[in-house]
Amino acid sequence: MKRTIQRTSILWLAIFTLVACGGGEGRQAEYLARAQEHLDSGNMDKARIDIKNALQINDKSAEGRYLMSIVEENEQNWRGMYSNLNAAVELDPVHVPARIKLAAMMLAANNLAESKTHIEAAYDLEPTNPEILGVMAAQFLREGDQQQAREYASQSLALNPGEESAIGVLVSVVGQESPEEALAIIERGAASSPASVPIRLIKIQVLEVLGRTDDVIAVYQGLIAEFPEKYAYIKQLAQYYVSKFRADDAEAVLRETIATQPESVELKMVLAQLLLASQGVESAMAELELMLAAEPANFEIRDALGKLVAQDTDSLDRLQKLYEEALEYDLEGVDSQVARARLAGIALSKNDSETATRWLEEALQLEPDNPDALILRARANLAEGNYKAAIPDLRVVLRSNPGSVPAMLLLGDAHRKNGAVNLSQDNYRKVLELQPTNSVALYQSAIILAGQQKYEDAAVNLEKLLDQYPENFMAINLLSGVYVKLERWDDAVALTERLSGDEATSSVADVMAAEVALRQGDPDKAINAATRALEQNEELYAAATLIMRAKAAKGDIDGAIAYGEGYRVKQGGSDSVNMALAQLYIAKKQPEKAAVVLMETLADSPESIQSYMLLSRIYVQSGEIELQESLYERGIAANPSNIGLKTELSAVYSQDGRIDEAVALLEEAYKLGENSLIVINNLSALLIDYFPTEANLRRVQTMTRDFKDSQQPALLDTLGWLQYKLGNIPQAISLLTSAQELGGQGPEYWYHLGMVHHKNGDAALAKEYLGKALSVDGAKFYGREEAEKIYSTL
Repeated sequence: MKRTIQRTSILWLAIFTLVACGGGEGRQAEYLARAQEHLDSGNMDKARIDIKNALQINDKSAEGRYLMSIVEENEQNWRGMYSNLNAAVELDPVHVPARIKLAAMMLAANNLAESKTHIEAAYDLEPTNPEILGVMAAQFLREGDQQQAREYASQSLALNPGEESAIGVLVSVVGQESPEEALAIIERGAASSPASVPIRLIKIQVLEVLGRTDDVIAVYQGLIAEFPEKYAYIKQLAQYYVSKFRADDAEAVLRETIATQPESVELKMVLAQLLLASQGVESAMAELELMLAAEPANFEIRDALGKLVAQDTDSLDRLQKLYEEALEYDLEGVDSQVARARLAGIALSKNDSETATRWLEEALQLEPDNPDALILRARANLAEGNYKAAIPDLRVVLRSNPGSVPAMLLLGDAHRKNGAVNLSQDNYRKVLELQPTNSVALYQSAIILAGQQKYEDAAVNLEKLLDQYPENFMAINLLSGVYVKLERWDDAVALTERLSGDEATSSVADVMAAEVALRQGDPDKAINAATRALEQNEELYAAATLIMRAKAAKGDIDGAIAYGEGYRVKQGGSDSVNMALAQLYIAKKQPEKAAVVLMETLADSPESIQSYMLLSRIYVQSGEIELQESLYERGIAANPSNIGLKTELSAVYSQDGRIDEAVALLEEAYKLGENSLIVINNLSALLIDYFPTEANLRRVQTMTRDFKDSQQPALLDTLGWLQYKLGNIPQAISLLTSAQELGGQGPEYWYHLGMVHHKNGDAALAKEYLGKALSVDGAKFYGREEAEKIYSTL
């Protein structure tokens, strides 16, 4: 679009100063007129000063706001540009230039509704303005109405053949079918506006379609001659040469320009990249070493060379020396901090954590919020298993740079390993919003989604990943399991076939085939496939587990147990084999044997959370409830960041009347995973019942704000009981009724609903629900005494 600066109102203001009696209005007009002159000459700094002076006299000047938007546009401060344009239109709804700019800006941002509002308002005011017609054409083109787009663009060009927006639209409409016609439109525009850069750039695109390579080069050369300081055109010409397999010409144009502009590090980096792509690493490194020899203090060149040296893991000493030398030229500046971060990374690669720590501490002493150093320190903590220690550093990085993908990936990993899977998922989701094909985020997010039984979403992520990396074994393996859960058998079989043809992965393909066969109800086929897998690799625990499950599916539980015990003797136990064996013993009503297996598992694998959970259930079923507490305490000692264990132990404490300890554990769990619904629900329930202070109730109200849209009866029950405590009885009745309709049954549900109906004055319903709550023999629930007291009065 042609960026003409409207001068009409400025001229009137200038004339006004000749007849005004001086004062504020006259000074304001002088400032704005002078600002316009600075804008015309390209002196944005002086223009900004004069515009600010004018706005200090009258901050409601639409023209002042409009001119300031031009300054912000030149500095690519899009937020400032939009703010000033918006203010100009609010102050003067008939300010046409501001409307045009706002429309074009919103169109570029794909905000079609707002762009349409502004361009239609401008059109109503000046229907023959070629710039308005050009933007109208662009609006229709973006909306998919090519006929209207062509009509308005033609009207615009009839008034001004050089109107850039209209040329762009018309070329888009006719260019594919008739590039020659498009070129004729461009030539007329160039004749009308020979200085227009956008028209020349459009011309390059059409010439490329026509295959007129020499003409494309000529246009680029013209732009370079006219704007030698704009390296973008030189880079684009070099890239164009490369695309035409003329790397020598690209190198020549870059070297020629660098010779005349030796201060341009940017072009030197382009040359190095060209040599890397066309001649290989050694050639690029040799060029960068020559550059560095000429400019040893230039860190950008040094760092570019370092990145190439780093590709050879045997060159760590050379790399270390390269960055140590950087500190000879800069000890406290930005470059020195990058050098220290690089040196810390090299030390970590050498497994020298002491040296890495020294470099990081030195960097952070100079700059406590240095993002490179913080990310590296977090990475070092993660490598050492200090997951919790990594989190604060990464949060600091993201406060200053919320779009840092490396920091988000590391934070997602830290939260996942720290047991806060919801927080982990939040970070992977943010990464995928910025980079939808990020392979790490796709895979790690899929693992979490599968664990949460959100198999459809997990499948989508894994399918995207395999589109990029079709041989990614881990993704194939996980996706196969997801397909099984979704009963997408054809897809699961197709995945196994992708692996079966390769000797290195055929055993895994057999395991996957066994899983599919078992899920499809063919245990014999599953046993055969799993057996083939074990013949190739006896340590495939998943295959042994599948054989046990398949035998049990055939009704041969004794045979399954015998196989599992034999496999354990031969190969040693594994979490999966031991868990399957314990479940078989439970099925045989031999919980004591299941307990022995699980205790052995925990002795070798104290991180096996499933073993704690299953062993706890055995204790409950066998009446050894007192053993639950010590079991969970042991599990938490070994897994201090596991939310599930803390939640289970808090329930034990609560049932034992140790409410303070239960709340303390849930508070710990909440800090680890603020998005865990079960933690929020359990903590909220205890706070409502036992510590219903105004502050706690308000806190619970904040924590449970998302419960209202839930389909889980326990969450709706907690939210309804909170509303009862807050005095919102109609809302409480609605929520508690919904909880029961969704399956929430039992003494606590009935007690809550009975109390709410009693508060609402409905004695019949209160008696019905309180009676149901009290009729369950031996039922213990908070408020039982109150229920008995109220019930006796009904």
